Amino acid sequence: MAKILIMDDEPALRNVVYNMVKPLGHPLFTAEDGKQAIEIGAREVPDLALLDMRVPDMDGLEVLAELKKINPNIKCIMLSGFGDVETAVSSIKQGAFDYISKPFKIDEVLKVVNKALGAVPAQGQAAAAAAAPASKPQAAVSAPAAAKKPLPKGILIGAGAALLIALAVIFGRGLFSSGAVQEFAIPYANPTGISSIGQNLWVTDWVMGNIYQHNKDAKLSIASVYKSANSQPTGLTYDGEKLWTCSSIEKRIYRHNMDASLTVEAIFATSGGNPSGLYFDGANLWVLDSEAAKIYKHKMDETISMIGTFDSPAINPCGMFKSGENFFIGDYKTGRIYKVSVKDFSVSDVYEIPYFVKNNYKLAGITSDGKTLWASADGIGKIFNFSFNSMKEVKY
Repeated sequence: MAKILIMDDEPALRNVVYNMVKPLGHPLFTAEDGKQAIEIGAREVPDLALLDMRVPDMDGLEVLAELKKINPNIKCIMLSGFGDVETAVSSIKQGAFDYISKPFKIDEVLKVVNKALGAVPAQGQAAAAAAAPASKPQAAVSAPAAAKKPLPKGILIGAGAALLIALAVIFGRGLFSSGAVQEFAIPYANPTGISSIGQNLWVTDWVMGNIYQHNKDAKLSIASVYKSANSQPTGLTYDGEKLWTCSSIEKRIYRHNMDASLTVEAIFATSGGNPSGLYFDGANLWVLDSEAAKIYKHKMDETISMIGTFDSPAINPCGMFKSGENFFIGDYKTGRIYKVSVKDFSVSDVYEIPYFVKNNYKLAGITSDGKTLWASADGIGKIFNFSFNSMKEVKY
């Protein structure tokens, strides 16, 4: 087992790297500054260190030099938000094993860490398997002519039905959907705002203050992690060009460029006291207020002027999306989801997620990709995907 040291002065980013590396199973140690990193280095003698280039008390390269004195064989990976070539070249020349720029991509971090530890990448194993000589397929044996009789019509119909059922199982949708809930483990515990954007699922963590871009794959793997200027983002949405987040602590709404740092382009004051979610319906921006149990409709102009105020059926609205002629609004307080008419905001149906009720999960955010629903639960480090028919209608 290799000992791994992680140094970053920002607790959120330190935890992100920790959770990325934790599944590898090695002993991990964390430090918030250079002095603490050197103390841990002297006490534990780590084999690998991931070092932030900029910490308050000293330069990351100074820490690298001190750790090299303790263990000349230590491999150090430098982490930086600056991303300049000169810093990268300088760190390599001074003994760094490699260099990773922020925002971190989990696949990149794990690839470099595994390389530093001398691990064989999965791609290499796959390539070896592909290079292995393939067994020669056996020649097909033709059936006797007497056996080639037409199948009875009933059997043909049964085969067709079986095919339809099989396709429904494969695609997980349609008339034959089982309505099962699929859960994904994530390396953070307080997901709130959640939005489906193309082939990705974007999620905010209000405690760590990060924004995560997930791939919609079998593991909901993380494509990128962004440190948000919005210190405690509680909601996010996408207008087709810009990303929007809100903060219930700062009582502000942020508009971000979709660049490598999610640069804040504009900041707006909120109409209510506690913005808990955002939704863009294709024309207008909707802001959820969990303190006043209100939902505000904003025009997409330079001041996002408010053009409507609605009473929220949810006591603490935590997520919203549109399907057909209805909005669906999640409630953090009760875990229920309200189906509301777009025309007059009247409630037509109320649902709950039996899987959440059974496990006592707290609904923190909900969205739809047009085919299925995605939901976050507060405090458990999981994201859920399920069909509409997974919900159970309840009395309002």
